Amino acid sequence: MLLDETPLFDPSLLQELDWSSSTVSFSPAISPSQPGEGLVLRPLCTADLDRGFYKVLSQLTLAGDVTEEQFKGTACS
Repeated sequence: MLLDETPLFDPSLLQELDWSSSTVSFSPAISPSQPGEGLVLRPLCTADLDRGFYKVLSQLTLAGDVTEEQFKGTACS
């Protein structure tokens, strides 16, 4: 079974992020196109629910309980 890599939002939105107002600084500097060595900045995809990403995100912020259908129903078309 192949995992579905459908993004939950338009990936181009990540390139439009303005990190200049961030109060956190990184050395070396990071950006959406250069998030750091070995890192990739990408939107969540529908397969990420099965990979445990939503569970990790819920530890960082109030995410609420969602069903698989609700999670995958937000994917952009």
